[in-house]
Amino acid sequence: MNLRRNLLLASLAAAAALFTSGAQAQDNVLRVGTDATFPPMEFVENGKRTGFDIELVEAIAKTMGKQVEWVDIDFKGLIPGLISKRFDMAVSAIYITDERKKVVDFTDSYYAGGLVVMVKADNKTINKLADLDGKKVSVQVGTKSVSYLTEKFPKVQRVEVEKNQEMFNLVDIGRADAAVTGKPAAFQYVRTRPGLRVLDEQLTTEEYGMALRKDTPELTKAVNGAIAKLKADGTYAAIVPAGYPAMIAGVYRLRFRVANPKNAGVKGAWARIHTNNREAFELVQAIRAANKKPALVPPWEANKPQAGATVDKVPT
Repeated sequence: MNLRRNLLLASLAAAAALFTSGAQAQDNVLRVGTDATFPPMEFVENGKRTGFDIELVEAIAKTMGKQVEWVDIDFKGLIPGLISKRFDMAVSAIYITDERKKVVDFTDSYYAGGLVVMVKADNKTINKLADLDGKKVSVQVGTKSVSYLTEKFPKVQRVEVEKNQEMFNLVDIGRADAAVTGKPAAFQYVRTRPGLRVLDEQLTTEEYGMALRKDTPELTKAVNGAIAKLKADGTYAAIVPAGYPAMIAGVYRLRFRVANPKNAGVKGAWARIHTNNREAFELVQAIRAANKKPALVPPWEANKPQAGATVDKVPT
């Protein structure tokens, strides 16, 4: 009898230890849902997730003493998946909206963005926002672009697609007159695809936030605390440019100390920054302004080639 009793107690102790170990392991994991198809915020490169959101979440988790477990899901499934507890947090360039705040909580805003219009460069019929009326406009299902156009531009013929890339492709091949999407993604796509442009006039100004369930207020508080710490210690500022593709990151990092304007390589690099990357630099400025950081001096203003000096190596 005593032997049986001892065996039973030992089994119960082992089960309790196993449960505790599993619970502790689970406590150290932050499950995050994302749709990694939205460069430069989140995308897959060489088989690995990368982008501003991805790096920021990894830094947040490290600050909290947790490991990230990514869950890939279509954008339209992010909020439903969060509510059904498939993951703890949703991060995928999600705008903070009153409608979404009815069902989920958001962290403090970590990035400023907005909706813009992308068209072909030779499109002569869409030059201002009012020109969208009656046109075919591609949008991604589940995004604010859909509800915004429905409310503000009811005459628009919406073409709703599942993925961000599909939305851009429709403009590329002429099956849509324009695409409405987030500012970072639009500018990034235009830089990599000649023959496209973004209208100067912006549709909206938005704030990005990380979505969490309403029944996890302590987690929301902890994530906000981690974001604040990353901003205070300079990690956030370092992640911002690292989250962009190389060309955009280059705008932030490059510090030209040039002086021979006859140097063809330098002149060429200077021209690319001057003509192609102004919008990218403005995005960086907007991020800094939103976080009460002083504005940077544009590389094309602060470090213009000066005659008579030598060319220093560009720092990385």
